[in-house]
Amino acid sequence: MAYLSEIRDLCIKYSCPNVLNVENLAGPSLSTFNVFDIISRVSESTSQVVRQVGYVDLNPNHDADRLKFAENLAVNRGVFVNIFQTIQEAEKWFERQADPGDKG
Repeated sequence: MAYLSEIRDLCIKYSCPNVLNVENLAGPSLSTFNVFDIISRVSESTSQVVRQVGYVDLNPNHDADRLKFAENLAVNRGVFVNIFQTIQEAEKWFERQADPGDKG
């Protein structure tokens, strides 16, 4: 929770509503309950500050289904998160968001 709160606080500090979050955290994936609890707690305050989040988890041992669950949960709570497998995919997505006329 502190980690996500810090990201939100940095978005406020730098007036930056778009975030590319790349991480390679050690250890197992969070449990489904922990994911639900954390997103439920931080989503309301985050949705008012952060417009969209590109998220790349570089740890190949983390559960892709759990990441997709987190993405859906956040979106349903007003935080527009997109999960990507690579930084390049996320960067291209952000570029397309910045130039909606570019369909490539």
